[in-house]
Amino acid sequence: MAQQVRASFSPEAIVLDGLTLSQLASAAARLNLLVSNDTGPMHLAAAVGAPVLLLLGTTLRGPYWFGPVGEEHRMIVRPTLLQITAAEVYGVAHSMLQASRRDAQRLAQKA
Repeated sequence: MAQQVRASFSPEAIVLDGLTLSQLASAAARLNLLVSNDTGPMHLAAAVGAPVLLLLGTTLRGPYWFGPVGEEHRMIVRPTLLQITAAEVYGVAHSMLQASRRDAQRLAQKA
């Protein structure tokens, strides 16, 4: 499947596959943002401090049962994943990245 994913994106996109758990955690810790559905790697990324935008179709238990823990994460929840639009994802991801940059600039000014 990795070859199909690579073919779907520009050559600049980095597709990680075949990593050990510790390698995946190390790679995730370097992310500015992970956009994902409810997966193990999403929870691992949140655990190592990567901001996460979770795309979730509703569940019987409710979205907050499955979401990452922490204030820096966001969720887009719809009845099905197919009802989440690319424009929604882009808008939320863009605002998360802007907020992250503003926070980094404030920290740099205090130093």
